Amino acid sequence: MRQPRTWEDCVFFHGHECGGLAIGYQASRYAMELLDIEFEEGERIHCIAEGNGCPLDGIQVMLGCTIGKGNLELRPTEARGYNFYNLTTGESVRLTLKQLPDMERSKMKEFLLQMTYRYLFDISKTELTPQG
Repeated sequence: MRQPRTWEDCVFFHGHECGGLAIGYQASRYAMELLDIEFEEGERIHCIAEGNGCPLDGIQVMLGCTIGKGNLELRPTEARGYNFYNLTTGESVRLTLKQLPDMERSKMKEFLLQMTYRYLFDISKTELTPQG
């Protein structure tokens, strides 16, 4: 059994700590719980990200979704949601970041890591279909 991925793994891959990376890390952890998934070397987990940037590195590290394998898609929208699919079971979930309190950017990462992911994201039905 593969060791669970950690925040430190995400930071090592990404190169520094930041709030965006924490968003991807926490969204992945929540998806893991909701869809009963873990890091996947194959392509049975799929993510459609409605935005780009630092959160995607957290998703890559935690779930193994990558553009190269074709199981990480970018489809920018204003909502900046993260659609996760367990292709084995057919289950899926869409997570969108809730409105966060105003705070200095330097404090945001710690806030995101200290809060439970259930507090940070709204859950809704996925409406996008994975390609391929």
